[in-house]
Amino acid sequence: MLKTFDTNKDGALDREEFAAFIHKFTSKVAKKVGKNILIFAIIAPLLAFATKRATEDLPRVGKIVRKIPNAVYASIVTAAVLLFEKANQKRLT
Repeated sequence: MLKTFDTNKDGALDREEFAAFIHKFTSKVAKKVGKNILIFAIIAPLLAFATKRATEDLPRVGKIVRKIPNAVYASIVTAAVLLFEKANQKRLT
């Protein structure tokens, strides 16, 4: 990756090349971190509580779901979202 920013091909990054590399690298990292925070801090818990409420009214599953604490259920849904996200990333690459 560093070789792509070595524009003069001298084997070392000068100040401008290094600045371009850091700018590109940090922008990618910031996007990925922001996306993960959005997914796991906001979307996954909302999805967990919505699915728990919806499944509590189902005839056979409802009794079991009501016994599961909210924190455990949210963790299970968050883990499922994580697995789905990783599978989706592998499919795209």
